[in-house]
Amino acid sequence: MPDLLPGEEVIPGDFPVDLVESELEGWGSAVTPSTNGFWAASSLTGVVQSSSGDRIDLGYPNRGISLWQENGHLRVGVAGAGIFDETGALLVQLSGARDYAAAEGFWVVATEELVLASDGRQWALPDPRRVAT
Repeated sequence: MPDLLPGEEVIPGDFPVDLVESELEGWGSAVTPSTNGFWAASSLTGVVQSSSGDRIDLGYPNRGISLWQENGHLRVGVAGAGIFDETGALLVQLSGARDYAAAEGFWVVATEELVLASDGRQWALPDPRRVAT
């Protein structure tokens, strides 16, 4: 076994888990908790599905998908498209979006020349590919 990272711990024992399966190829490429379980995405199919069976087919297969909660509501960031809600409605159009990250009601997105934030700030960066919050 490789050495542990600083601050990393091994928790001994077995932990019970619930396995939730889907017929969607690539399901679980992005996951976020919800009030009734969780939402998971399949970037291969462009579909987001909840653990209770609710489904959103955004129609953007083979694109990066990011999921997060904003004030108790699902948000779905799709590369090359924008940000959608739990009904599949487009909230913010971002055709140049490459990657999204979000935390505590705040999101950022990488485009070809900028990193944009939900609060209106922008940072000009050469060719950003990934973002984190």
